[in-house]
Amino acid sequence: MLKRIGLLSAAMLSLVVGGSHAGAQSGQIAYTIYFYDDAAHTNQVGIGRPQCRNGNITYLISGTSTAYHEDVEAYWCGPDGPEPL
Repeated sequence: MLKRIGLLSAAMLSLVVGGSHAGAQSGQIAYTIYFYDDAAHTNQVGIGRPQCRNGNITYLISGTSTAYHEDVEAYWCGPDGPEPL
């Protein structure tokens, strides 16, 4: 799992993540983001769900966004929409 720290909006989050995908010329990996109340990741307090539109990813945040989170690969977001990894 990939861990990242960053500034997050309470409503929506835009994230650009580079990567490669077999056979694709453009796009990026979309991540589900699990937010926790502390660095020990004991209590989950929110979740960010990726939304893929035309190869761009935005995140719908439910609950509370914090600096303590885990990003889990969800799918590939390409120009034609979401694709399995």
